Amino acid sequence: MFIVIRPDGLVLFGPLVCIPIAVAGKLMRVPVVYIETWSRFTAPTRTGRIIAKLGIKCFYQNKSLASFYDKFGGKYAGRL
Repeated sequence: MFIVIRPDGLVLFGPLVCIPIAVAGKLMRVPVVYIETWSRFTAPTRTGRIIAKLGIKCFYQNKSLASFYDKFGGKYAGRL
């Protein structure tokens, strides 16, 4: 799919389904951004944990998640 479409970038958020897409985008050297949604307050999602460890740029919307995402270069974005 990526070979035919060749996107300029990917913005991902949501369930574990987006992990293979993120990995494919990273392998194709397409910029990938993951956004941890506002619904998470105390701990990141499993998707967020995996994507952050893959070195994909992450933004989070709750300051309470800073202790996790700051270790992997995540940035607080506030409300998007």
